[in-house]
Amino acid sequence: MSNVNYTPAGTTDNRYEGTFDGQNHAVTLALKNSDQNYQGLFGIATDGVTIKNVIVRGYVTGKSFVAGIVGGSNGSVEGKTLNIINCGNEATITATGANAGSIIGVNMGSAAHFFISNCYNVGNVTSGYEGGAITGWTGGDISTIENTYNIGVIKNGENLCLDFIRGGGQLSNCYSMSATDPLVTSGELAYKLGAAFSQLIGTDAYPVFGSAAVNYVGAEGYATLYDATTGYELNGDVKAYAATFNTNWIDLAEVENVPVGTPVILQGSYYNKLAADLDAINIANDLKGADADIAADGTIYVLAKQAEKAGFAQAEADVAAGEVYMVIAHEGAKAFYPFGKENATSIKTIDNGQQTTEGIIYNLAGQRVQKMQNQRSTYVKGINIVNGKKILF
Repeated sequence: MSNVNYTPAGTTDNRYEGTFDGQNHAVTLALKNSDQNYQGLFGIATDGVTIKNVIVRGYVTGKSFVAGIVGGSNGSVEGKTLNIINCGNEATITATGANAGSIIGVNMGSAAHFFISNCYNVGNVTSGYEGGAITGWTGGDISTIENTYNIGVIKNGENLCLDFIRGGGQLSNCYSMSATDPLVTSGELAYKLGAAFSQLIGTDAYPVFGSAAVNYVGAEGYATLYDATTGYELNGDVKAYAATFNTNWIDLAEVENVPVGTPVILQGSYYNKLAADLDAINIANDLKGADADIAADGTIYVLAKQAEKAGFAQAEADVAAGEVYMVIAHEGAKAFYPFGKENATSIKTIDNGQQTTEGIIYNLAGQRVQKMQNQRSTYVKGINIVNGKKILF
């Protein structure tokens, strides 16, 4: 609508009262009415209204009470709330007077109850005075804002404004930061905001509404993935690995993507799973995906972390369908196998932190030996591990 002479819906004499569903479309406005109040996609709305699923782009300029979605409220209806849900502002917002905001400009007379949920602003907002990133005036603690973020530059006159909102309110899971903050670009913000937001990492510069859900590997840095019906391409900073058992540790081999029915280990933080039809990988892989619940029988091992090392530990409970596991059934099997040989050189790690039996000797490769190895040994230069201590012989 950048070439349309648009009059915002809702005026002082005829406030907007109803439900507007933008059905996830974006509207591009070109409003430049520097002498008029209540400028936005909607001019004035009242309690009981719901505006949802719309993004505003372009620019909106007015005198006072200016925003991308709603210029402001005027009046209230007892027991009702003005709801703005799943809305985004990407437009440049300018008020030559007071109360500019990205989502709603003002709660006139502090009379309305605002509920703003799953909204965002990436546009620059400039107000002559009393502006805020999301709203220039909430009306106080009667308003609630949740799962909402701002990365736009906000100014009051010529001064930068750090106010997310003005007027107080109940804030939950809200964020304001620079557009270049790693929280924004990595996908972490989209994950924290919840299911309403998506972000194709590396393509979308910020969280948006869409289908590219952001997944989190987890605080431990490792997770598993198995899907019997769909293959996935992965992005973000996550790597996928096949795994093989190697006596005292687990070897990992990186794979580029994850074909259908392929159990893998994930390492990293935030990523997208993009459904894809992929050829099977031709690589050794001892990982198994559970198509039904698997009983823990002493040979079933699952992803775990012990003593700050990731690996596979003997399962203490049944493995649920859809999970990843490994079968380790050999004489002398241990309770925990770390990833990589370098993590298996500590006898305490190999034996899962349990005390060793008096007189049992290992070399630095984690191999049990019958006697102390001397300098002429083909093992590790005469260094032995006895009862958890390194001894030079």
